[in-house]
Amino acid sequence: AECVLSIEELKAQVDKELMSTRLAEKSWGEPDDLNASIRQLLGRRLCRAGRWTEALPYLGPGARREAIRHIHLMQVAADKSLPNRQRADAYWKSARIMLDAGYSLIYCPFGESYSSSSGWSMGEWPLCRIKPTHEHPWQPLSAASEDERRRVREWWEANLAEPYRGHRVPKYEALRLTLLAVSLLPDNDLAGAEILHYVGQSMMYLDPPAANAAYKVLATRFKDTPEGKYAVEHRWFRRPRPDVESAPY
Repeated sequence: AECVLSIEELKAQVDKELMSTRLAEKSWGEPDDLNASIRQLLGRRLCRAGRWTEALPYLGPGARREAIRHIHLMQVAADKSLPNRQRADAYWKSARIMLDAGYSLIYCPFGESYSSSSGWSMGEWPLCRIKPTHEHPWQPLSAASEDERRRVREWWEANLAEPYRGHRVPKYEALRLTLLAVSLLPDNDLAGAEILHYVGQSMMYLDPPAANAAYKVLATRFKDTPEGKYAVEHRWFRRPRPDVESAPY
């Protein structure tokens, strides 16, 4: 569903066969709805493809609510007849949606994973379907067909040969939207400095080079704000206090 079928193929199968409930038995807890899992995967693929309105019927209730908010906010952000601050506010609110609910909207289960102890690492799936490993050896009875092998190679080249981590960790999309927000604000705007600092803090340990994009803007265009002065003096963001979790506006 994620790596082999095209979006159109998956959508046709979901619409035809997987819109009802199909529960999996569990020895404890509530049973999983397997069809809902595939529908939500399709919804996330459509969101990543920019087809947000099409994704709505397939997302879970909470994700659907956030997707509708995101669609509206992005319409506001794109409306050049509106004041720049209103458009910037829309970009920032969408960034907050990505920080708070991005995993239910754009997450891809395959790709690089991050651990604070070992950094970034690449999992074996789906490449082990065409390059068997010790953990996933060749299985003659379930070996990939030539068509599947071709599709996996194409998916790998498009998605993981040069990994795009934004599909794995929504903080990257939040950073992109925040940079769009501050591009509409005047230099040394206090709100712009605060949101740059906030998203920079969220990225500073995960991916310092990516966080540097926010730092550069903070230390140049917003250098006379309190957060900008700190960034210039210390050459980086202020470390977040462990006992405080706050977000601007």
